[in-house]
Amino acid sequence: MGSSGINQTDYNHNINVASLASLANPINGITTNTAANAAARTPYLGFQANGLQQNGFDGIYNYNSLQTTVRKSFSRGLSFQAVYTWSKNLSDVGFDAANINRSTDLAQQYGPTPFSRPHRFVVSYQYELPFKANGILNKFVQGWGASGLTTIQSGTPLTLFDNRAGSAYGSPGSGTVEQGMSRAQICPGFTYDQVETSGNVKDRLNNFFNASAFTCGPPAIQPNGSVTTLALCPTCATLFGNTGVGIVRGPHQLNFDFSLIKITRISERQSLQFRAEFFNLFNHAQFAIPAYSQAPNQFVNNGTLFANATAAFGVINQTSVAPRLIQLGLRYQF
Repeated sequence: MGSSGINQTDYNHNINVASLASLANPINGITTNTAANAAARTPYLGFQANGLQQNGFDGIYNYNSLQTTVRKSFSRGLSFQAVYTWSKNLSDVGFDAANINRSTDLAQQYGPTPFSRPHRFVVSYQYELPFKANGILNKFVQGWGASGLTTIQSGTPLTLFDNRAGSAYGSPGSGTVEQGMSRAQICPGFTYDQVETSGNVKDRLNNFFNASAFTCGPPAIQPNGSVTTLALCPTCATLFGNTGVGIVRGPHQLNFDFSLIKITRISERQSLQFRAEFFNLFNHAQFAIPAYSQAPNQFVNNGTLFANATAAFGVINQTSVAPRLIQLGLRYQF
């Protein structure tokens, strides 16, 4: 099963990002690139590089999946259903607005959406327990049933940002996608496979990512146009980072919900129903993405680097599912 869409809403799309100037290609008479002169290198003078935006309809998405279902009803009140979905969800407006790195280049923003879960397996089951007895004892042993829901799914894709990048274009990482976000620069010698640390998630709560893969910072551009490292020119304007969209994945989820029910018939039209429901039955810790925060900016904090969030990089500080919850209910029906 799949779907494809064009003309998707591109919320607050920045259309005035600055271009890079040089001696061979001056822009409005400017031949150097600094953070201070970015507004003078924009297509529409008089507006800041991130100060002219429009709601466009130029986004695209593609969703493809393999969806399977196994459903079986046995005798004596036992039934179950198992559903497995293997999917890929791609878009260039997965963050609502296409303002990541150079906003006027939608192709480089195309990648896994933040809510994509490639593997999802859900099992639901119900069993009417076949207990019976004679006389008054039957009121206590008959009418029991058990049901449950088990969910196993991949973690969500994470895009890593560095709010120091992009100052040469006038749209450095601001903390909101409306004003522009700049992806992180992976240092020479590292690959995407080395971005995540190895081991159990519980052992990586304070270092889910390998911070040394990004310590080099975004590239710096000198006034003469040559590119160097930020360490060699800390006052230079910066370019965008070279990492892609959705390059790593957050913690997976494994959750068990269970309920037990007892229906006692009092008369033909009256019954008493007792329910015991267990959410996260085994009290299994299921973790949120690193540096998670509440909406609307949770996608920003799945990896903002350095500057105002260095200490939070790669730190998991919340769970995605509550600890075990037990709920009891008693219902009289007539």
